[in-house]
Amino acid sequence: MQNSFDFLEIDRVLALLKPGRRLRIKPYSYPFNFATIGAGLTVQATRVIDANCDFLWVATTISPPQFSPSYGVQIQDTGSGEFYLPSSMPFSLVGGWLSFGESGGNSVGLGFPRLIPANSNLLMSITDISGSGVVAGQIAMHGVRVYEYD
Repeated sequence: MQNSFDFLEIDRVLALLKPGRRLRIKPYSYPFNFATIGAGLTVQATRVIDANCDFLWVATTISPPQFSPSYGVQIQDTGSGEFYLPSSMPFSLVGGWLSFGESGGNSVGLGFPRLIPANSNLLMSITDISGSGVVAGQIAMHGVRVYEYD
């Protein structure tokens, strides 16, 4: 995984978030693909978290990385109405809100992992903030699937 969390740290976080439960984790990523964005416009992409497991989000990547200052990003769980960011923010500043800094390449690790419930319907809105339009790309949320068992 492209961030600073190793699996022992993830286990410790899950022990805090789901105390007393038996868990199994599996690395996974949820990509959000988006089309070319016209000057000042917004496109949206959706993903549904699998119904049989939660997702512990620990890092985010963007491709192509050289355009990261050109994208404004907002993520909402449309089922609960919860927004994961206070407003649409430049991807390059998401690190200031959700992470402690870049951790290599185009990956931004979260300062503290975010547990997203099973079957959440995530809507990512990507806005051109450069004023000149930006190319199509992908933003991916990386982490682990969290399975509970008896």
